[in-house]
Amino acid sequence: MQQNVLAAQKVVMNVRFDQANFRRQQSLAPVLEETYNVLENEILVVRKGQRVINNYKLPRVQSWWKTAANDQAETEALAKFRFYGVAVTSHTANAKYMIDQGFVACIGGICKAVNESGSTIRTGEPLTYKVNSAVNARPDVRQPGVPRDKCRFTFVKYNPNEAEHRAHGIVGKALSNARVHSPFDVLIVQQPMRPPADVDNILNTIGPAAIAAADQLRTQFDRAYNIA
Repeated sequence: MQQNVLAAQKVVMNVRFDQANFRRQQSLAPVLEETYNVLENEILVVRKGQRVINNYKLPRVQSWWKTAANDQAETEALAKFRFYGVAVTSHTANAKYMIDQGFVACIGGICKAVNESGSTIRTGEPLTYKVNSAVNARPDVRQPGVPRDKCRFTFVKYNPNEAEHRAHGIVGKALSNARVHSPFDVLIVQQPMRPPADVDNILNTIGPAAIAAADQLRTQFDRAYNIA
């Protein structure tokens, strides 16, 4: 469970593996079942507008994405799914209906994650998320126990100039440096933050006033994460 993570408070919640979506994907385009397994430190997403099934209100989450991403798939991922958290415990995919799964996710606080963004992530950088195959053209997973071609979600540095990033919002902040395929500490927040509309001008303007404005923006960010 989240080995060697920084000692700090975190918010964890019981969740359920999305067996219905797993069965649906396997019937449409079967792949190795190991692809659907969830390992510790993997990003979890949840389908928007889920219906309550059999009065169990636990959110149904998944770590995989169905195909290598293209513009249409990215749009679908953005429209139908949202960031939920990071897996604290692992779960083995199984089509058999299971109520007691013992599946836990971190939805706020400090946890571990793996950098598959295609570039180095540095301490203090705000983070959003993206499909890993949209970053590297095809999945290239190096995490032990995970199929190398698994299409899944990864943290990436937030870029206010990208519409997709603005739509997803800021979901975390890097607390340590990480090269590509390396683990790092992430501070995640329960509700995505969406910076003000003028953040592009603030961050791209050179001068003392712009620096002061950027510092104020960072202070607001830190306060939102209760670390200021």
